[in-house]
This record gives sequence, C-alpha cells and structure tokens, in this order.
Amino acid sequence: MVAELNIARDEGIKISAVWLYINNKDTLRNLKRANEMVFESLKATGLSTQIWIGIDAEFFEGLTQRQSLKKALDMISFLSKNAQKVNCKIALYNHGGWFGESENQLEIIKRLPKHDIGIIYNFHHAHKQLDEYQSIIKQIYPFLWCVTLNGMKKGGPKIMTIGKGNLEKEMINCILKLGYKGPFGILGHVKVEDVELTLKKNLKGLKSLHIAK
Repeated sequence: MVAELNIARDEGIKISAVWLYINNKDTLRNLKRANEMVFESLKATGLSTQIWIGIDAEFFEGLTQRQSLKKALDMISFLSKNAQKVNCKIALYNHGGWFGESENQLEIIKRLPKHDIGIIYNFHHAHKQLDEYQSIIKQIYPFLWCVTLNGMKKGGPKIMTIGKGNLEKEMINCILKLGYKGPFGILGHVKVEDVELTLKKNLKGLKSLHIAK
C-alpha cells in the first residue's frame, strides 16, 4: 500500500479516500492486521485523506438496537481517533446490514459531535431504499461527502451501468437540488471486465442522462 500511495503521488494522482472494512476479526484492542496496515501506510506516507468505513452485518449479529448502537459508537469513536493521529477523517459507508441503514449512521454521527464524520452514499447499496430515497437523501445531505453512482431500477441488478436504469437520473437530480457540490464517484465494480472499459461505459451513460449543471 505504501508503494502504491507513493506511486500515485509521484504521478500526480490524488487519493481522495481509502477503504477500511470492519468485521468480527476486529476489536478495540486489536484491529485485524490488514486494517492496522492501513493506518501504518497513511502514517508512513503522510497522506491526509478520508477513510471510508464499512462494517459487516455479522458485527451486529444477535444484538439489540441499543447494543448495536453502543458497539458501533465504540468502534467509530476508536477509528476516528486513530484517523486523527494520521491527519485523516473517517466517513460512514452504506455497505448493507445494520450499519448501512441511514438512520443508524445519522444516530452515530449525532452521538459523536466532537468527531468530524461524513457519509458516503452508494447508489448500488441503496436498492432496498428506493421507495424512500428522497427522504433519506434529505436527511443525510448535511453530512454527505461523496456519492457513488450506479444504474438504478427496482429489482436490480445490483451493479448496472449508469444510464441503463430508470431511477439514477432522478436520484442525482434530487441530490443536486439540495445544493450538493461534493464529488461523485464511479465504481469499477465489474470483475470480468477491464476497469478502464467499465469507467468509459459509465461516463458515456452519465452523459446520456443530460444532467443539468
């Protein structure tokens, strides 16, 4: 990771965020080695960036709402403090499960007012929320740091080229009408295709939507 971050810097590529995923192998005393190495790599390179946090559904398995919130608050507070030590900030990533629900993310942020925490809203993880996406977007908007795009229609598929769905244009416009001026992302989330081709298809699809600037 250190080598990759240094190469990006040498080539003038901005690293806007790095990914960190929590599951039952992580505790407040000992993060799994891969996650510890994220913080070590950021410290070694001096990269100041965002750390996007996803938490697996199994992390909250068998817990009540109150217990889940307590466990999430402890972990997010811990990660935020570690991020601050390397001059970074964390954001909550809707990766499904309890932690991916917007109301839970908003409650975490509300309970940790001393931490500067954002939300990363991923269209491809929002299929179960399509009946209420307008309300959700309005609620998370004050904390919205980045939006990753995807073709969207009820019933899926989960990963779809932008422009192939029938809801993504409405969802993008909903975000823009609120005054959002942050970044949008495109994921190379197709294992059987070169990421360059995936990105080109999505950029072409995005242009086809004719979103008003």
